[in-house]
Amino acid sequence: MATSWVPHIESSVDSTHPLAQQNASLDAIATLIKNDLVTIEALVKKMAMYLTTTDNVLRTRGILLISEILKCLATKKLDHGTIHSLIGFFTNRLADWQALHGALVGYLALLRRKGNVGVVIDSDAKALGQSFLKNVQVRSLGKNDRKPNSNEFDITRDDLARALVLAFSSTPLYEPFALPMLLEKLSCSLPSAKVDSLRYLSNCIVKYGTDRMEPICSGLSEVDGKKIDENEIANEAQICLQKFIFQDDASALGLILEIRRRKVFQNFFPRLVDILRLSRGFTSDDTIGFSEELNFVALYLCIELLIAYICLIIRSKECAPQTDSAEDPCCCLLNEYSGSLTNVLHSILVTNSKGNTSEAYIHFGVKGMQTLAAFPGCSLPISKLIFERILAILVSVISDSREDTFLWRIALNALKEVGIFIEQSHDSEKANIYMAIVVERVVSLIPVSESSMPLPLRLKAVSVFGAAGKSFMLRVSEVLGEAISENLISAFVRIPIRGYP
Repeated sequence: MATSWVPHIESSVDSTHPLAQQNASLDAIATLIKNDLVTIEALVKKMAMYLTTTDNVLRTRGILLISEILKCLATKKLDHGTIHSLIGFFTNRLADWQALHGALVGYLALLRRKGNVGVVIDSDAKALGQSFLKNVQVRSLGKNDRKPNSNEFDITRDDLARALVLAFSSTPLYEPFALPMLLEKLSCSLPSAKVDSLRYLSNCIVKYGTDRMEPICSGLSEVDGKKIDENEIANEAQICLQKFIFQDDASALGLILEIRRRKVFQNFFPRLVDILRLSRGFTSDDTIGFSEELNFVALYLCIELLIAYICLIIRSKECAPQTDSAEDPCCCLLNEYSGSLTNVLHSILVTNSKGNTSEAYIHFGVKGMQTLAAFPGCSLPISKLIFERILAILVSVISDSREDTFLWRIALNALKEVGIFIEQSHDSEKANIYMAIVVERVVSLIPVSESSMPLPLRLKAVSVFGAAGKSFMLRVSEVLGEAISENLISAFVRIPIRGYP
C-alpha cells in the first residue's frame, strides 16, 4: 500500500474539507496503525511538513491530528522508545501557543495510557510537567475566579472591545506585540474578526506613528470585502485609511501609492506580456511580424501602464523613500521582458519603413522606447545593453531620414526627453552613453556635405539635442563652431585676389 494512505493526512489537515471526511480520514489512519500496517514513526515522518510549517493553521491542525490519533490508540501497545519520542515532541510543542490545544490533547492522551500497553516513565512525566508550568499560564484555584453565568456586571462584548482598543493604543510600547496579532487577525475568515482588527488598527495608527505604516497599509490592501459583509468591512477599512493618510507625514500617502502601484503592475503586466507573447531575456533577432501577429490593444495598454507606473514612482518618491530596483519585484519583472518589448517596439518602426504603419502605431512604438529609456531615479529597470540599443534605434531614424516626417519628429522629441531625463537625474554613466551614441552621431553629420540628410534637418536635430542639457549643448556648440570656421576658411580661399588670376 506504500503511500496510498497519505491522502488521508491531507484531508484531515485541510480545514476546507467536510467534517465527516476529516473524521473518516482520522479513523482510517488510526485503523492502519492499530493493524500494524503503518507505524507512528512513518506517520510523523510523512507529516513533517505540517508539523514544522510556519503556517499557524496548518501546523495547529497537524499537531491536533497526531494527538487525536493517539487518543484512538489508547489500547494499542506502544514501546517505550516511541512514547519517549512523542513526549519529547509534545514537551517542545507546549511552547508553541498557536498549537497549544493540540499539544495538550496529545499530552493527556499519553498520560492516560494503562500500564499494560505502555506508559509515560517518571523522568518523561517530570520533563513534561516542567514544560507545562513554564509555557502554559496556569492559575491555581481557577474555578473560584470564574465569572458567574449571570454576568452581574453587565459587561458586553463591545465594552470589552473598547477597553482592549484603549489598552492597545495607550502606548507605542505595545506595538511589537499588538500589531502582528492585529494583522494576523485581519487575514482571518471571520467577518467580525476583520472588523475588530480594523477598528483596533484605526486607533493604534495615531499612537504608533508612521514608522510602522507599511505593514498596516499592506494588511489593508489585502482585505477582501467582496465575499463577506462587504459594507461593514469596507467602511472600517476606509476609516482606517483616512486616519492613515491624515497623519502629519507625507510618507503615509507615499506608502499607499507605492503598495497600490506594485499591486496593479504585478496583476496586469504579466497578462499583457502573455498576450503580446513576449519572452524573457533578450535576443537581437526577436522581432515579430507587426501587421499579422502584434496585438496593438495589448501593446497600447502595456505602454500606458508603464507611463502610469512612472507617474506613481515620481509621486511616491516625493512622499516616501524608494525601494532599491534590485529588490522591487515590479522592476525585476520589467527587466525580464524589457529586451523582448524593445524588439516588438522596433518591429513597428521597421514596418513603417515599408509604409504599412499608421501614425498611432508609430507614436506608441517611439513612446514605448522613450518610456523604457527614461525610468526615474534608481528605478531604471533595463540593462545597459538595451538602453544603448534603444538610443541606437532612435538615432538611426534621425540620421537616415531625408525629410521631416512624423516618425522623424517624434523620434527627435523622444531622444530630447531622454536627454533631459539623464541631465536631471545626474547619471554620469548614461550621460556618457547618450553623448557617444546620440550627440556624437548627429553632430558628425554637420560637416558632411554629401550626407543624405538635408542640412536644415541636421541643424534642427543638433539644436534639439543641445537643448536637452548643458553638457550636450557645449558639445554641439563646439562642433558647430568648428564647422562654421572651416566653411569660412574655405570661402575665403576660393575668393579671387585682385591682380591674381
